[in-house]
Amino acid sequence: MKLLEYISKQLHLEEKSIIELNNTISTINFSKKEIILEPDSLSKNVFFIEKGIARIFYRTEEKEVTLYFCNENQFSIPVDSIFYNKECKFGIQSVTDTTISKFNYKIWEKLSSNNLDLLQLNQKIMIENIKRFTDYIYAINFKTPKERFEHLMTSNPSVFNTIPLGYIASYLGITQETLSRLRNSK
Repeated sequence: MKLLEYISKQLHLEEKSIIELNNTISTINFSKKEIILEPDSLSKNVFFIEKGIARIFYRTEEKEVTLYFCNENQFSIPVDSIFYNKECKFGIQSVTDTTISKFNYKIWEKLSSNNLDLLQLNQKIMIENIKRFTDYIYAINFKTPKERFEHLMTSNPSVFNTIPLGYIASYLGITQETLSRLRNSK
């Protein structure tokens, strides 16, 4: 779904606001495994997944770690850059062929200050992103690998058909060998 179509389904924007936002949106197609936003970079843009799946990840000296997957009609926001003017630790990479729309957060914020519905949508987006991170932190710290795997199988079984197992294992905080054992035990 296109970004403006998504926003229009969520709320009513005045024509002036639609034109202003539309003028700042750029839509880009990415091939599978292409970097959308490098980790440790500065970006003032909000990213909206129109089509495909992307992963949010970070790099250590030894490996890349997947934090979560962004599906269609979801936003990813480089919080460190937008709110603290610091490089964002997290990057975005397409997992499948992906179409994203991006726009400058300052314009979004300006439009939100004049439109209560847009402000509420902005808050909803922020809360959804916070919820994804807190769910991830909880799962990694308090659930067993088997519980994390079973939750993913129940909540989003299609990921096993579209996302490489290495990314899934990283997201679950386990090795690919452990993931294979868990899959074979089902």
